[in-house]
Amino acid sequence: LPLMTFAHFAPEHPGRYVYTLTLSTEAAAPEEWLGGFALPTGAEREELTALVARVPRTTVTAAPVEVEFRAR
Repeated sequence: LPLMTFAHFAPEHPGRYVYTLTLSTEAAAPEEWLGGFALPTGAEREELTALVARVPRTTVTAAPVEVEFRAR
């Protein structure tokens, strides 16, 4: 899921929730990284995908974070 998915996350039920963030740059095609932002077209898009293609392939996972949500 895109990171912005969690910007305004509000669980339906109170309790403890565990978040684990994983960043992966292992997408096979550079176009898979472009997401839903206002994207350039033409030569600018080609330049952008060429830059993205140069990013080393790796996966990094952060330590889990536990968050407690209480009822309002």
